[in-house]
Amino acid sequence: MQPAWDSPAPAIRLADVAAHPHKLVCVAGKVTDASNPSLVKIQDLTGTVITVKRDSSSPTIVENSMHIMVRGVVNPDRSIGEAPDFPTTEKKKKFDLKLYEESVAVMSQSGISHIFSA
Repeated sequence: MQPAWDSPAPAIRLADVAAHPHKLVCVAGKVTDASNPSLVKIQDLTGTVITVKRDSSSPTIVENSMHIMVRGVVNPDRSIGEAPDFPTTEKKKKFDLKLYEESVAVMSQSGISHIFSA
């Protein structure tokens, strides 16, 4: 069952994707493979890699080495299906993936990740 696209989507780490099957989440990472525009691979600082299944109407052009944030549903294969109403967002050069991951970890451990949902 697919969650409603307008539901809150907590920020999670890529390593925690498997714990959120069929749920709407936000993830961030560095693009490692954008050779197929509809299936983009992103990686976090621990080396965890996931596939983002892009929505065909998404206006964002994704390239290797970009930092992106994605809002979408966790699929059974642990990929993320991009939400059609919230396209992938490029994070500019000053995006600090380490700070993002540390913040998400603290929020998750404290049980307040819902406060910073998209």
